[in-house]
Order: sequence, then structure tokens, then C-alpha cells
Amino acid sequence: MTITHGSLSACDISKLRQCCVVVRVKGNDISTASNYGSSSSSSALKSNKSSSSQVPTFSHSSEGKITFSCSGFIINREQGIILTSSSIFMPFLSRRNEQAHYEIHRDTEIDIMCNNNRQIKEEDIKSSNSGGSGGSGSGQSIYNKSSDERIYDPLKDWIQCRFHQLIEVDQSIMDIVDLLKSYFVIGSSKSLSLVLLKASSPLTVDPAIDQVRFAQSTHIKTGERISIVASPFGFISPTIFLNSVSSGIICNKIAARPYSHPSLFLTDARCLPGSEGAAVFNSRGEVIAIVTPPIRAKDEKTPFNLASLLPTHTFLEYLLKTDLVAKPLISNSVLSLSPLQTSLSLLDRQKHNIVLVKFKDTWGSGVLISSNGYILTNAHILAPSISALHKASNDSNNAVGYPAHMFKDYRVEIRVDYAALIGKETIGGHMWYNGRIEYISHTHLDIALLKIVCDDSLVFHHVECNTLLNVQHGTEVAVLGYPLLPPSQEPPVSVTHGIISNVVCVDGMAVSYQTTAPVHSGNSGGGLFDERGNFLGIVTCNAKQRNGSIITDLNFSIPATSLVHFFNYANGQDIQGLEIMIRSKTNKFLRALWKLQITSSPHSSSQNNINQKHLQPLQKQPPQTTGNGRKYAEFLEKITNTPQTSAANCNTENINSLMAKL
Repeated sequence: MTITHGSLSACDISKLRQCCVVVRVKGNDISTASNYGSSSSSSALKSNKSSSSQVPTFSHSSEGKITFSCSGFIINREQGIILTSSSIFMPFLSRRNEQAHYEIHRDTEIDIMCNNNRQIKEEDIKSSNSGGSGGSGSGQSIYNKSSDERIYDPLKDWIQCRFHQLIEVDQSIMDIVDLLKSYFVIGSSKSLSLVLLKASSPLTVDPAIDQVRFAQSTHIKTGERISIVASPFGFISPTIFLNSVSSGIICNKIAARPYSHPSLFLTDARCLPGSEGAAVFNSRGEVIAIVTPPIRAKDEKTPFNLASLLPTHTFLEYLLKTDLVAKPLISNSVLSLSPLQTSLSLLDRQKHNIVLVKFKDTWGSGVLISSNGYILTNAHILAPSISALHKASNDSNNAVGYPAHMFKDYRVEIRVDYAALIGKETIGGHMWYNGRIEYISHTHLDIALLKIVCDDSLVFHHVECNTLLNVQHGTEVAVLGYPLLPPSQEPPVSVTHGIISNVVCVDGMAVSYQTTAPVHSGNSGGGLFDERGNFLGIVTCNAKQRNGSIITDLNFSIPATSLVHFFNYANGQDIQGLEIMIRSKTNKFLRALWKLQITSSPHSSSQNNINQKHLQPLQKQPPQTTGNGRKYAEFLEKITNTPQTSAANCNTENINSLMAKL
């Protein structure tokens, strides 16, 4: 995927920012009401444990009042109508009965700030520091001047608004909330709703700026580039945060039930607290979704760093009933293929080559590598659940691979898209197959080989192993797999993007790729691809800190060049390919590398072989080894049986010679 193609231009972004706003609401803080009126006043920026624990953002509490902010955008400038998230209004909304409309509590103040590209002047700063003047639109009217902690901002363009209407979510969103709440911390369906605000006067934007246009989101594909205009932490300092821009891709689409339209998107674009309600734009500047309150992992050490989005098709029908959005502002245009979309189309074809692997209570991803149904995945998905492998792993005399009798009776469940079958490319859905285990790595190489048990007449699409690809630092990549959602929830394939941040080479051959693409639990065994859909390797692990917290955007993949023997065996090009891997031995240098150990320098002693304790791989650790980290020259001589030579560019002969002994 290419950052420069298919994204909004700087001019487009500038125009769209003028249609976006920061929303601020202030009301009674119920939790401090009993203390209000005491002799001491207090003011603090804190997390949302005051008025409502359901508001997923920061708050400002002062003398019995609490303030929240989020993002929004103008949908009707003549009438002054803004669309935003309901999340910050939840503590201040109530209704008399189930049939009545929601109403805002009395004494609740609402205002917005637009982006008119106003230049900050010296007198603005002096006025702000002197306290400014009171009243609506004077910048600091929402805070009491006697507060111990003031929030200064030279912009004073706040516009009063009133609560107009709550747009409740579609039933499919409620179903998804019920689906996800067993696995994640997610807000109620009410917090995922939308709110319409009406400004006290018409909203002025550049005459050249048309109102935002909505696009139907049912055609959106995973991997599509998006831009978000949001105001995170907006009430703290709009000068800094007003209408900040972030970009990313659609990583996943979650449907309430199989074969229905997805009702929730996930993106890797940055969405900080206060981004709720922000507009999500496609490459034509059309709104395709709105940022929702975040989804969080129940285990704080396993971060969920993908932001959730509410697609337009889940709320446009309800919005149209308000007569505040004209039908001509809803675009049904079909995008022509840009260079980015061409790349996405190439990558899209590879999605069906990614399978979901389930073994006992564990699941992960796998990659189809041959037309007869061979699959590569990670050994750590299987090995921990096979008791016979534990003793063999701890046996220091075990110099060869695991005997087949240790795992031959186990069966793996494999979910394959129908579109992965030749002749069924246009059919949606998937099929579950049994798979047998052909090989589980006993070395540093965290690889297992599976074979789909099926009729010989079935022919599968699969990835190709191109050992001559020149993968460099900065190469844009995508990770495809099945993270986060368990198989019982019928998850779709997920796409995250990043770059190659480091390549570890030995004798000119890549032995490890480090990438920045976010990787979560379930991505293990998935595929790493470049922007043209070329298969680069198998996703293996990410890193975790000493306290157990996982670093999702620091992860490692096994390059395709290290897997050539598996490809040759699976495709009938080398019947001895698997036997070569079975006979291979663990190399201490590469094992230390994959365990993120610090190996000794050529002049260090055994006492200087220090393990890196602050950063560890996420995957299950292989047995500890003894002895020093190898000198580079000694390592090369051992595995190639030749003296050390200068590193050369990767070639097939080098790969075969090296991998036969790894």
C-alpha cells in the first residue's frame, strides 16, 4: 500500500477541517454534588470516574461541575446542525419512559468550536492569560476563574448549542455489543448512538466549501485508506488539538451475523480520547463512518489498539428521517481504480489464501502454500497442547526433529474461504476442513506444516515463494490474519499495515523481518505481504515488556527465504525438502536472536552473555540454552562449512546451502 496515492491531498484536508468541530459539554457532577459547597474548591483533569464511568474520555471537574469533550462535524451549515457522538452526553440525558425521547438535563451547557483557519495573535494570548471576559463565546466561560487549575486557550470562538435529538443505533449494533462484551470492554449501545446539536446561529465556513457528503459504506473493503479529522483532548487546548488529522486503513469489518453487512469497522488510524464523533473520510472526501467510543481488552497487558468506527449505512436511514440531511448529499458514486486501490486489489486476492487454524482451545492463522492444500503456520499454536512434545523439547540429546508418532493422531480444524478454491472464486462464505500435522518445528524456526484432508479433486489458490524479492527498510507491508475474535464468532480476515523497520541478514539472506504493522493474538501464522501482494513471510510474534504488556507494533516475521524447503516439498519440486527440515538442528545464534537475547561480542567472556529481560517475545519460549553467543564468523563457518566471506545479495544457491543446515 502506498501512502501518497489514494489519500486526500493537503488542500482537501484543509477544506474538510473547516466542516469539523470540537464539542464541549458541562453539567452537574453527580459524584461530587454532596461535597459541593465545602470551604475548599477543587479542579483537576482526570479520567472519567466522576459523573459516569461510561464516558470513555478525560474530564475536567471543578466545584460540582464536570466537563467532557469529543469531536463532530457540520451536516447543515444554514440550520447550524452538528452530528457527534452521544458518549459525552450520557451523564446528562434522561427520559420519562421507554417511549419518550431523551432530554438533556437543565443547567447543562453545550458549545462547539469550528475551524476557520484563524491566525492566533499576540493580543489573543494576552487576553487569555489575563482571564478574558465572561459570557458565551469568550473562551474560558465554561471554567470558574477561581479554580486551582485553569485551562488557558487564546481561541475564543466557542458557539453555544442546544441538544436537538438522539439518534439511537441500529439493532445490528446492539447485536455486536452483545457479541463482543464477552471478550472486550465495550460501551453500551446507548454510548454508540449519535447526537444532533443545533447551533445558536448559522455556521460560517469558506464559501468554496460544500457541506460534507456521505457515502454508502456497504462497499468498503478491508485495506481501504481513510482519513480522520478529530479533536482529541479538545477541551484542554483547542489551539493544539482542534481538528487534528490521522490516517490509516480499514483493518476489519465485524458483522452481527454471517453474510450480513458489517456493522462495525476497525481501523489502525490514531484515535485518541476525545476523537469520538469524528468524521471518517474516504479518498474522495466523503464520510463513510464515525469514530465510536473505544473497545478495550479485558486484560490490560493485551492492548486493543484498533479504533472502532460506525459505518454510515447503520445510521443514514435514521438521519434522513430528521429532514436535516438532503438526499443529494449522499453519494452513490463508484470510485475509479487509483494506484492505491490497484495495490489493494492485488492484496485483496491474497486474503483468501489466509486460513483460520483451530487446535483444541487455541486458534491462529495459516497460509496456503500449494494447490493440494498444504499450509504453513506457527509451531507455538500447536506444540503447547501436545504433551509428548514437552519431554522431547527438554531432552538435550534430541538432535533431530520430533518423530511423527508424537503428533500424527492429532487433528487440526482449518477454516478455508470458498474463494480459495479454483472455480469457486465468486462464492462467499467458508468451509471447515480437518487437517493433519505433517511437521512441527523443534528448532528456532517457529513453523508447523499442515495438510488439508479433502478430496483430491479440490485445487486451492495459494501464495508463491519468490526468493528474489528485494525487501528493504521502509518497504510498506500488510499483515493478514485472524486476530482478536475467536473462531466461534465467525471473524473475517483482518488487515493491518506498516513498514519493514529492520531486516536481519546472515550471509546475505534475510532471517528475520521486524515490522510496525499492529499484530494481536490470533495473527500468529498469518501472512506478511508487500503492497503488490507478494508473499514476504509468516508472522510469528510480537514483543512484550518485562511487566507482560504486549507491544503490538513491534513484531517479527519469518522471511519466505527461510521457508523455501517447505514450498518445494509441498509443490512436488523436492520430495526431500521436508526431510531436510526434520534433520535440521537448532542454531544457538538464531535461537538467541528470536528470543531477543543479547549475544556476546567477539571479545566478551561467558559472564557477559546477558539475557534481555526488559523485552521478550510474545510466543512460548523454547528451552533455555547454555554457552556464549557465537561470534559471527564462527557461526557462519559452522552452518556453511566455509570460512566467513562478505555478505552478498540473496540468491537461491545461498538460501539452499544455508537453510539445509539451520
